[in-house]
Amino acid sequence: MKPYYLCILFITLFISCSDSNDITDGTISNQRIISAIDDSSEAINYANPHDYAGQIHQELLTTYYNADVLPFTLSGIITTATTVANANDSFLSLTKNTPYHFGYVDRVTYIVSQPVGFQDAIINESIQDSDARSSFKTFVTELLHACEEEDNFSVLYDSIVAYEEAVYKDTGLTDHDKQTILITTSITRHGVYARKKKPKKDKDPEWQYMVGNIFAALDGADDSVEDAIMRGLVTGIVENTK
Repeated sequence: MKPYYLCILFITLFISCSDSNDITDGTISNQRIISAIDDSSEAINYANPHDYAGQIHQELLTTYYNADVLPFTLSGIITTATTVANANDSFLSLTKNTPYHFGYVDRVTYIVSQPVGFQDAIINESIQDSDARSSFKTFVTELLHACEEEDNFSVLYDSIVAYEEAVYKDTGLTDHDKQTILITTSITRHGVYARKKKPKKDKDPEWQYMVGNIFAALDGADDSVEDAIMRGLVTGIVENTK
C-alpha cells in the first residue's frame, strides 16, 4: 500500500473567467477543452501487450469530452468520469463487471498540487529496478521536450514505440516493471495523440499539462490496469481545466 501524502476530502478547482466560458452549477462549456477524438487508430501499438489500457483510456476520454457541459470541481470530475467508465463495456471487462469506485482523491490532489518534486517519488514507488527508474525518467523528460518541438505525431509515436520495444525486450526487468511501464506508455501514447489533435489556445499546446496524466497513470499501474486508466484520466482532466 502506498503512503498517502495528503488527506483532502474536497478541493474546488477554479477556472479562469478571462475567457468567454459559460460556467453554471459546477459545469463549464466544452469549447476550449480537449476535443473528442473519434478515431485514435494512429496511436495504437499492437506490439505492446498492454495497449488496451491506452485504447480504453482514449474511449473514456472521448466519451467524457463529448458532453455539452463539463464539471469543473474535482468531485464533479470524479463522479462524471467514474459514471462514464462504469458505462463502458471495455472498462467493465477489466473489473469483471464490478462497478468501479474512485478512491484516490488524495493521490490526484497530491499530483496536481505539486509543481515539481512528485515525479521521483512516484517512480521510486512504482518501478522496482533502479535502471528502469532512470530509463523511464529519461523517457518522459525527452518525450515532453519533443512534444514542445515536434508537431508531427508520427515522430512522437516512433519515439514512444522504440522505448516500449526496448522495455519489452529487456530480459533483466521483472514482469511487474514491464507491465507497469507498458501500461503507462500506452496511456501516454494515446494521450499525446489526443493532445496533438486538441485545438490550440493562443498557439500554446501546453505540454506541461501532460505530466500529471503520465505520472498518475504510472501511480495507478503499480496497482492495476483499471487504476492506471482512471487515475490518469481524472488527473489529465483536472490538469486541462486549470
